[in-house]
Amino acid sequence: MMPREFTMTEEHVKLVRAFIIEDEHSEYETGAPWVDPKRPYGNSDVAGDVLEMLGWIGADEDGYFGGSERSDEMWREKALTIHRETQVALQIILNLGTFESGNYRRLEQYDSHTWERVA
Repeated sequence: MMPREFTMTEEHVKLVRAFIIEDEHSEYETGAPWVDPKRPYGNSDVAGDVLEMLGWIGADEDGYFGGSERSDEMWREKALTIHRETQVALQIILNLGTFESGNYRRLEQYDSHTWERVA
């Protein structure tokens, strides 16, 4: 469910700008642009891509992002959380035509497409 209020950060904007956009069409369908759900940033390790793109942390020689399995899980969950939030960020960007970070709110409770910047 789309939240009523959302803070779009520079991290959200960076991720949205990095989306891999595809377009699939055939003689039977007109198609539409879409973000590759398996490889939205080019690789299938979405959490790893997010961590590296945002410069949060790099993998160590054992392949862990936090130096241990537990820390790795925490960082990956944080990365996947911000990745999931890009859905809202993209909706705001498309609705308002801006990549400006800040606080936004939906104008209508049941309308996920109409947003305004509040700060």
